[in-house]
Amino acid sequence: MKKLFALFIILFCWCVMAPTAHAEDFGRPRIGYVFISTSGAIDRSEKTTQERDQFLKDVVFKNKGVEIIPSAEARLAAINYFEDKGITLNSNITRRDWTEVAKKLNADYFMVVHAEKTNRDIEGGFINVSIKLTVEANISIINAHTGEYVLNDADTSKGSSSAVLGYGLPSDEHAANKAVMSILKDLATKVQRLEFTKPIPQAKKY
Repeated sequence: MKKLFALFIILFCWCVMAPTAHAEDFGRPRIGYVFISTSGAIDRSEKTTQERDQFLKDVVFKNKGVEIIPSAEARLAAINYFEDKGITLNSNITRRDWTEVAKKLNADYFMVVHAEKTNRDIEGGFINVSIKLTVEANISIINAHTGEYVLNDADTSKGSSSAVLGYGLPSDEHAANKAVMSILKDLATKVQRLEFTKPIPQAKKY
């Protein structure tokens, strides 16, 4: 009888204490992200994609205790969702759409960087020619569980960069990527002010 009573006490204490577990016990918040553009402002080569991915991990989300979902995985989830819904990049993609993409990734948050080239100036003469490219981006981060913005960049972020025109050099893409990186540096200061949490699973009721 005493053993049964002791077992009851142990089970009772476990049931009471279980809901007080901390979020970190269930893993880090997962963040998915995509870079989209209709004007060729995003260089999708493997090298530049890896550079941006690493910059997000090392600078933008540094010390935020999050797990970054590989961009290739997030991009594939977005493509599959858009194809199923008949959505194109020129469509009016809503916050609800991105929330659904995040759910397919099992992400807690989802970041969208929509970058477009807005200006292209050519400078120099016949021999030494360079381009100056200006890129503007709208950046948002959505909480996938609530569907609400945690960051909604109402003020358009801008970045500009120059590149020398040379034979076989994809100067527009090169300059655009540098401009996008300057935008991400600005994003880092905003992200560092945010807190990212993972919902604590609700204890089962018996």
